[in-house]
This record gives sequence, structure tokens and C-alpha cells, in this order.
Amino acid sequence: MYDPYAEGALVVYTPPELSHHEQMVLDPLKKKVHVVIDPMLTAILRPHQREGVKFMYECVTGARLENGLSGCIMADEVGAFYSSFCFYPVVLSVFRWVSARHYSASR
Repeated sequence: MYDPYAEGALVVYTPPELSHHEQMVLDPLKKKVHVVIDPMLTAILRPHQREGVKFMYECVTGARLENGLSGCIMADEVGAFYSSFCFYPVVLSVFRWVSARHYSASR
């Protein structure tokens, strides 16, 4: 959906490199793609917030945790509103990625 190679892009998942042969035999519906957070949202995030968004994505998808577990608990001393705002890009990107994959699979 968004260009993972654009300047300032926040890429939370990069698919593994495939050889030319692997690309040819791979089912197009099983091809893994970059997951990029909406650039309009990431443009206003500070560096530590960008890192936090990536961390939360990895936890929610299970990439960071062992034993097939997934999830995270978010807390903030100052207040939950801004933390929730920072979490919004993760939720939005996951829903867009899932809906895009579902849409392409149903074609």
C-alpha cells in the first residue's frame, strides 16, 4: 500500500529475500509483503515513538515473543491518550494489510 523505500518510511515488517526460482514457484496468494505504517501518521512521530510502534507491531504479531505467544501491554506515566494515538498506526496498518491480503485473495 505504501512505498517501503520512501524517505522516512516506517517499515515494521520486511519479507525475506527470495531467489528467482523461489519467486517463480511461490503461490501469489502466499507472497509476503512489506508492512508499512501510513506516512501521514509516522511523519509526526518522534524517534522513540517510531521505535515503540515497531516494537508493539512485533509483539502483537508474535515476531518478538517466543513459544507462539503474542501481545503487549501499553502504559504511560503522562496519560494514555497520547500512547493510544501512537498505537493507532499499528492497528490501522494491521487491518489494512489483512484487508488488502483478503481482497487480493478473493479476486
